[in-house]
Amino acid sequence: GGPARLQVRRAGATVRILVPFDERTPGAVFQRGATLWLVFAAGQDLDIAALQSDQNDLFSSIDVTRSRNGAAVRIGLDRARLASAERDGEAWIVTLAQTQLAPPRPGGLQRGGDGASAIAVADLPDAGTVHRLADPLAGDEVIVVTARGPARSFIRTRNFVDFNALAGSHGFVFQPIADDLSVTIENDRVVVRRPVGLTISEATAVAQVAPRTAPRNRLIGFDLE
Repeated sequence: GGPARLQVRRAGATVRILVPFDERTPGAVFQRGATLWLVFAAGQDLDIAALQSDQNDLFSSIDVTRSRNGAAVRIGLDRARLASAERDGEAWIVTLAQTQLAPPRPGGLQRGGDGASAIAVADLPDAGTVHRLADPLAGDEVIVVTARGPARSFIRTRNFVDFNALAGSHGFVFQPIADDLSVTIENDRVVVRRPVGLTISEATAVAQVAPRTAPRNRLIGFDLE
């Protein structure tokens, strides 16, 4: 009934953020530069007072915004850390450490469509909701797909003609390049499309793993599976 009160614990260089919900809530966790994003398809309000009290020691900034589909918490990190996301009952636990302690299950993109109108498809069991969020630091927006877990995400950042698929700790994150890009959830699958179809080459390439840096605008093909 009340707000979900975020809690923080520190053990040496490892920091854990607990997000206790009243029910199983889809979430997404990812990093862009020095900012950690926590996105939840939550009806509950989020109380970040405990994080703000530790802001000077652990975090450079903290804010929370609500959207039609949930809430997003942005946390500025005081030093380079990698995030892991795990569910514990109804709660989410986000761990920040020098290495990713609990890597997510890898998510893969596959080419779909009828040839004339290509789409991209990624399996995401227990998918939650789609959130389109503005990133004030990068000056762009991201499309975030939450899920209930266990943690699943793109392991590597991959850059395409119409969008970038960003590496994360849980959930799928897309940086649109085409203005008319859409992301939908269809039967435990995430579908990326444009009205005129995606521009996809048949080449296969692997982008640099860069969970702590913004993606580079480099055109490559799909990682077909």
